[in-house]
Amino acid sequence: MDMLPRRIAVVGRAGAGKTTIARRLGEAFDLPVVHLDTMFWGRDWMEVERETFEAQQLAAIETEAWVIDGGYLTSRGWPARLARSELVVVAEAPIVVCVWRVVRRALTTGRRRPDMPAGAHEEVSAYFLWWIATWGRRHPRLAETLRSTPGAPPVAVVRSPADLEALIDATGSVR
Repeated sequence: MDMLPRRIAVVGRAGAGKTTIARRLGEAFDLPVVHLDTMFWGRDWMEVERETFEAQQLAAIETEAWVIDGGYLTSRGWPARLARSELVVVAEAPIVVCVWRVVRRALTTGRRRPDMPAGAHEEVSAYFLWWIATWGRRHPRLAETLRSTPGAPPVAVVRSPADLEALIDATGSVR
């Protein structure tokens, strides 16, 4: 890239490291981090009105600089997010790692994550585990699909902390 990216979308399966990646990219490029889960979910993990979520997502996308953490690839805001992104980072991790991470964070008492909505507590359900396990079926070969999308920004795949640091080094951080 010729310039530091000012708008980065981070997508991937739950537990793949999206929030960690987004936080690190925000630090490296001095960008605000937006967590879509805090817009989509309300107290006790109740979904907010779809129109409210879409309006908040679009408002965030329209700002000048961001790292947006969250999938929501079937939302109405995804095409706008993709179009405004200067870089898309796909977080990839094996299913067993993703499941372990979400179970571990649910068992860690008192832990709050920046991507959690207010009034929600960490929890894991059978449905959520099924959703994690089947995510790849809903989004097969995501990085390849994004790269072949006309007008799409560069796409990077991050599978490890080393991949993330290499991406930051290759792109050129401000810190």
